[in-house]
Amino acid sequence: MLFRSSSENYCVIWTQQALHLLRECFYINGKRIFEYEWLTNCINQIKKQGLIPVIKKAPNVHSEFETALKKLKDECIIFTNNPRDSEKMPFAIFEKDANVRLYAHSKFNIINSTSTSNEFLLCDKKIIATGKSWFNDFDIFYEPNS
Repeated sequence: MLFRSSSENYCVIWTQQALHLLRECFYINGKRIFEYEWLTNCINQIKKQGLIPVIKKAPNVHSEFETALKKLKDECIIFTNNPRDSEKMPFAIFEKDANVRLYAHSKFNIINSTSTSNEFLLCDKKIIATGKSWFNDFDIFYEPNS
């Protein structure tokens, strides 16, 4: 199953290696949340909007993300573009061109900090960024909080 039309009502959550770049406004009770909580919160908000939650697994993620994906496999649709993931996670749908095919028709996209954000901008896709960029920690770019 791969979404092929703009009539599909889905939102893609794009995972990456870790959540240590998560903005403080997404903390719970002043504490950083971890992968399962972040994904669960995103999925719940997507469902409240009447949309289908989809997770695109990054090529390399922490073991905490893999554990979270296994727990959430019945709550969303999970895609990967890495054929090796099919062995570890048979519930993930392998599609070599998953990135472009998913964001081509998504209603919006949720990222923490991901290298695919430039592709979203080029395709004029809506993005919700929950994290800071890698470069922000190095004082290379100024990144507003809104």
